[in-house]
Amino acid sequence: MTDRGYEATMKAAAAQKEMGADVIALSCTGMSSIRIAPSIEKTVGIPVLDPVLCEGLLTLFELLRRENMED
Repeated sequence: MTDRGYEATMKAAAAQKEMGADVIALSCTGMSSIRIAPSIEKTVGIPVLDPVLCEGLLTLFELLRRENMED
């Protein structure tokens, strides 16, 4: 949450893209807390998956799947 941390994150994300990454999946929920995924996407130019949003979507999917199994 500092300028130094922000720059280091952008540098690491750019390095991942240079190594051939088509998407970045963040693994730290702290990255979600500071809402950095959109900034990485804008700066680096590839999709970034937010771990909290992904978990929420998977939870919703599972709940819907279970609901459909009961029918």
